[in-house]
Amino acid sequence: MELFNNISKWISEKIFQEADPNKNKIIKKYEVLVLGDRGVGKTSLCQRFTKDSFSLEENPTTANNLFTKLYRIFDNDIQLDLLDIEEGYYKIHCTDILSTIDGIMIVYDVTKPFTFHKLEKWNLDIQEKSNYRYIPQIIVGNKTDLEFMRNVDSEEGEEKAFKLDSLFTESNCIHFEMTEKPFKHILSKLIINDLNEENRNKLRSSIISIEEKLKRSNKE
Repeated sequence: MELFNNISKWISEKIFQEADPNKNKIIKKYEVLVLGDRGVGKTSLCQRFTKDSFSLEENPTTANNLFTKLYRIFDNDIQLDLLDIEEGYYKIHCTDILSTIDGIMIVYDVTKPFTFHKLEKWNLDIQEKSNYRYIPQIIVGNKTDLEFMRNVDSEEGEEKAFKLDSLFTESNCIHFEMTEKPFKHILSKLIINDLNEENRNKLRSSIISIEEKLKRSNKE
């Protein structure tokens, strides 16, 4: 697990390049379900990440949205589909939805502790409705731009994610590097999961080699 997390973090920080949908052929598609209580900023995160726009108003999701982002990774064109689903629809169709998705993002609001405390409920519901199928998951503490209103420390988020066997990061829609962080992190995890052991070891060796070259370059 630690190897996976370290490699996926390295990929998300070093490897991603946005792909041109008009010039590239999609090699692989990944579908990530975005969940969380109303008002935590799920739709705003998806819009900012894929369309570079969002609203500061807290408008609950009233429709099912599909957001798409294309990346070029290791000379392969990857499509990330984000499912932002209205809560009522999800409750009715969750078993079918969870049977096909590749990853899950659970978002909470760092200014609203009750959204954080419901993470375990979300996680348990996902496990039960998916028949305990393993689905890579990331927990995201959103709205860190409202630091003066923060009520959930990042350390609490990390501890909760560890307990729930999830990745963890924080985000906001104001600073794009913070917006894209959770999406790139979960996508990296999905890519790593698709590699067999031989290719994982090759990737790990390549990363170590590149990192050593970068260190030598920085010293010169």
